[in-house]
Parts: sequence; structure tokens; C-alpha cells
Amino acid sequence: MYNNKWIDMKKYKYSNELLFEIGKILGGLIKSLESIKMPITIRNVYDNAVSFEKSLKSHKKARRGKREKKEIILFELNLENEILNLEKELKLGRYKPGAYKSFKVNIIY
Repeated sequence: MYNNKWIDMKKYKYSNELLFEIGKILGGLIKSLESIKMPITIRNVYDNAVSFEKSLKSHKKARRGKREKKEIILFELNLENEILNLEKELKLGRYKPGAYKSFKVNIIY
């Protein structure tokens, strides 16, 4: 690790000795900078993550226990176009999820 260090220039007779000492200090600084992990930016994630097959599989998983609901039946009447439109919105970054529906649960003991 880099230490704060003053170089006493009078201590060195020759300039190459001084340069060697500066090189050691800079080398330590460079090694400490190399050890710092920088965040990685990942681009175009949707291009690889979103496909028709994956979207269809996700839809089948999400519809479990809800097949008789009106929204699911309407979605499945036009399933191919719905999935293609969803895929396009995801890739363009325009997808906005719908509002959450709240409901009340009564627990009877």
C-alpha cells in the first residue's frame, strides 16, 4: 500500500538513485490503484435475456392458478402478439408495469 513519504533529495548523490526511489513509490501507488474494483456497466441486457421462448415460459409460470381469470384468457387469445409486443417494449426500455391491486385478507381463528 502507498505510504505518505517525503523524499530527501540531498540523500541521493545521483539522479538515477532518486528516480529509482520515485519509481518504487509510484509502483506502490499504481498497485494500490489496480486493486480498486470499479463498477462494471452492462449494456444491451434485454437483447440476450429476452426471447419469445423465455417470455412464453415466463407467462406459463405466471399464469399458474389464474387460468380462469378474465385478464389471462384475454391475454392468451392474442398470446403471440402480446408476447411480441412485450418483448419489443422491454428491448426499447418502454415497459411500464401496471398498478398493483390491493386486497384485504380476513383471518378467522
